[in-house]
Amino acid sequence: MWIKTHYDIKPMGSGPFAIYFEFVHGDLRRRDADNGKTSLLDLLVDLRIIDDDNWLVVRKSNEDNLYDKGNPGVTISIIPLQTIDLTSGKELTRL
Repeated sequence: MWIKTHYDIKPMGSGPFAIYFEFVHGDLRRRDADNGKTSLLDLLVDLRIIDDDNWLVVRKSNEDNLYDKGNPGVTISIIPLQTIDLTSGKELTRL
């Protein structure tokens, strides 16, 4: 895949994650709002960036849809949802 050969992509593991998508549409054609997100989640798994796209790995996701004539694109932000309890040192997972 072109992405694998042109970018230094590091695996992020098994999560849990919040993943945010910012779609910029270059035209005003009608599109199904969630097809892009579903396809990109599958791509993140295929590229082994995340281990899976089930709810145990992707706890939270959201997409914004913007318009910029002639300048389409997408930005994907993957945010780990793990924190450290400073009093006990135990890893906590936010749901």
